[in-house]
Amino acid sequence: MRLVQACQAIAIRTSLEFEADYVEQHSKLSGKLVFPVGFLPPEKLEGRSTISDESWSKIFDWLDQQKPRSVVLWGFGSEYKLKKKEIHEIAHGVELSGLPFLWSLRKPDWATHDGIDALPPEFISWTAGRGVVQIGWAPQREILAHPSIGGSLFHAGLASIVETIVYGHCLVLLPFTIFQPLDTRLLVEKVWQWRWRELTMDLLLEMTLQMHFKKPWFPRKGKH
Repeated sequence: MRLVQACQAIAIRTSLEFEADYVEQHSKLSGKLVFPVGFLPPEKLEGRSTISDESWSKIFDWLDQQKPRSVVLWGFGSEYKLKKKEIHEIAHGVELSGLPFLWSLRKPDWATHDGIDALPPEFISWTAGRGVVQIGWAPQREILAHPSIGGSLFHAGLASIVETIVYGHCLVLLPFTIFQPLDTRLLVEKVWQWRWRELTMDLLLEMTLQMHFKKPWFPRKGKH
């Protein structure tokens, strides 16, 4: 708050087209000039990934074998630590969707050294040949740039949303903490007009993925 009081103006990573009401409200509350500077998207990557990590090289080899715009990228950021029940429900949603997937999963504190026991015991056999789970860090921009990626299911972090839009992918949001529900609701109200329902997580994921990614237009680029 002291920083806001000491400054003459505030620059915010947003746009008037998207958050005009909030920019105006911010200016009224702070008594400062507020300048929306846009979403500052990263430079779009082109060509084959140059990631040298052996495990990720194998995953990119797997992506090379998939059909164009057929794989859904799953990731939930590094700020929130998923509980066991949440991971298992997400895993059931992955299995029920029937879609090819790449799941970048942060290793939970309660998992063993390789983290694979964070998943339901049957998950690997359920999804054999259809997807890949990588425990730990992921080169997200390089993955999104791969031609086999057609959609993303993310935690509603602004950076992930912007990176996904850069590549024109379909986007499904599953918020967990802090600002993520607010970002999700704003996107829903501004873009998708989705009606919220009280559903179990695995059923919600199955329905949403089926609706977004199994339509005939899935191979086409998402709308900007």
